[in-house]
Amino acid sequence: MALSIILNVVFSMLLSNRVYLMGQSAGAHIAACALVEQAIKEAGEGGSTTWSVLQIKTYFGLSGG
Repeated sequence: MALSIILNVVFSMLLSNRVYLMGQSAGAHIAACALVEQAIKEAGEGGSTTWSVLQIKTYFGLSGG
């Protein structure tokens, strides 16, 4: 939900047509889950979508160690 809101604001302001998605630790896990969930929806296995995985330029997931 939050990712959808952020992407809609960025695209409505014409700041960029593709964005970088980054998360650290638990945030990386949540971001990865959001991407997978979106890909499943786009494959026709879920509900309606308000954004597309094609709008994500790159995904960075960082883990502490």
